[in-house]
Amino acid sequence: MGQSPSKGATLLASANAINAVSRIFTGYVGDRLGRQNTLVLTLLLAASSVFSFWLSSIVSTTTGGSTQLWIAFIAFYSFSAGGYYALFPALIAEVFGIRQYAAVNAFILFVRGLGTMFGSPVGGRLLQSGGEGVGGYKGLVYWDGGLLMAATICCVAVRWADGKGRGWRWVA
Repeated sequence: MGQSPSKGATLLASANAINAVSRIFTGYVGDRLGRQNTLVLTLLLAASSVFSFWLSSIVSTTTGGSTQLWIAFIAFYSFSAGGYYALFPALIAEVFGIRQYAAVNAFILFVRGLGTMFGSPVGGRLLQSGGEGVGGYKGLVYWDGGLLMAATICCVAVRWADGKGRGWRWVA
């Protein structure tokens, strides 16, 4: 996107700061609205920020636009990602029980490991086939946004199954 290394480092530091604040905020909101509900909302925010701000920043940059959309993406995505890290440990114990925590967490880490192992080659291939410059990221943006939407749907399904099995409550 034509940014200098120092500007990139500043944006990365800002993303980390937003993420840290978000962990506290989403933990608080999760206690009030329910961890499952809050996780679904943060995943939906992450997917929406990918499609609305990241994709738009790529289109804007290829047509000579500014970086405001990219900065908005960094802010919204960093905020929503904090929810995942803040809520997931307590959510595993809540949904599956404390006795199953180690097994479920190990499985989730295994799946994340598979995502890491296969995600980099897929992302690299998408970048290679996307063309030159910032516009080459379009395929990667669609891939990331699609995976986040799939994760949102999976969390909605868990929320539905948990409500069906335990009795429906709004705060869960």
